[in-house]
Amino acid sequence: MEFVYLVIFILWIAGIIYFKKNSNYALIPAFCLFMISAFFTVLNFGDTSEVIMRVSFIGWIIGVVISLIEYKKLKV
Repeated sequence: MEFVYLVIFILWIAGIIYFKKNSNYALIPAFCLFMISAFFTVLNFGDTSEVIMRVSFIGWIIGVVISLIEYKKLKV
């Protein structure tokens, strides 16, 4: 199952690089997935909520790293 998260991580990064998008294209879907996960937690769908939260966390990591790279490019 962990392989699936690695594939999601790679495809998410590849999509952002291929389409030359900024960090918002990783952070906005990550936030939406986070909210969906919170909603599912309230409805007691714990297993589904956990899977969605893991994908959301992958998006947060990608978005923060891309934001830091963008910030570094602005400073130069």
